[in-house]
Amino acid sequence: MLDHRWIAAHIPHQGSMCLLDEVLTWDA
Repeated sequence: MLDHRWIAAHIPHQGSMCLLDEVLTWDA
């Protein structure tokens, strides 16, 4: 399972926060 640190390290933050937020919501 991916965690926040892995995602933050592998997904560019600019322009991708919606994707990051979706993953965090799904993981919650």
